[in-house]
Amino acid sequence: MRKAGRGSSLHLVHHRLLHLSSDVELPQFEHRGAIDLSPPAQQQQQLAKTASSSPTFQPDSGSSAKIEEWINRWKDDPAYHNGEIFYQVALQRREEDKPETWDVQSVRLCHVPLSTSDSFVLHLTPSAKSVIDRQGRGDDGSKSESFDDRDSLVEWFSYYVDPVPRDGSCSPATLSKTTKKGKKQPQAPPLSNSTVEVRDVRYTPKVALRAPVPMTPTGEPIKPPPEKSFLQKYWMYIGAFLLVLAVAAPPEAEGGPDNGAGAGARRK
Repeated sequence: MRKAGRGSSLHLVHHRLLHLSSDVELPQFEHRGAIDLSPPAQQQQQLAKTASSSPTFQPDSGSSAKIEEWINRWKDDPAYHNGEIFYQVALQRREEDKPETWDVQSVRLCHVPLSTSDSFVLHLTPSAKSVIDRQGRGDDGSKSESFDDRDSLVEWFSYYVDPVPRDGSCSPATLSKTTKKGKKQPQAPPLSNSTVEVRDVRYTPKVALRAPVPMTPTGEPIKPPPEKSFLQKYWMYIGAFLLVLAVAAPPEAEGGPDNGAGAGARRK
């Protein structure tokens, strides 16, 4: 089994079963494989040209047989179909880390037989991305970045299996429906296609707190002033508008008796 040193880019993966309805002592983890975030030296130049440095999962030789052994042992147990048996995966960052400090993710064991693939999503520390990128640039003869004096590159990780029932249940009818829905029972061993995805850590934004309600000395909330009506708000503008209309109105046409007399004189 490979070892993960302090600050190493190598992260070990372990697995076990968790039986919720059992009084048996919690079983210990068993080695499943390793994830190496730094590309091998012979691949550094190629990775630098292709801009692809996705890490891969390196399974242990007996891990697949162990998973099938667990499935065959518990698949007829009522707890299996009640969703009370979980398949757990743990990530060990450093060799000196104890099992109680490992990051653990769980999926229901009943979903594992239907799943030929699983995914490890590694959420990197803020400085890890640049370190890994520099590790792959070896074509210019520059010295590669060393991980010996750094802490772990992974902040936390997520684990998924695919496919799973839409409702997440473990009933025989649901599992059978999931198997028949466009997919036959997989011929490949469960979890035989493992992929690793690297993501930057995204912290939850800070919550913006609202201003407190103003209170009176007696502890009662101060009521806001009543809102003004439309006329109270805009009476000045309405008055100015009416005044402009009055000033700009055309004068009335002037007329009188002289105009009439003159017309009569011309008729004579």
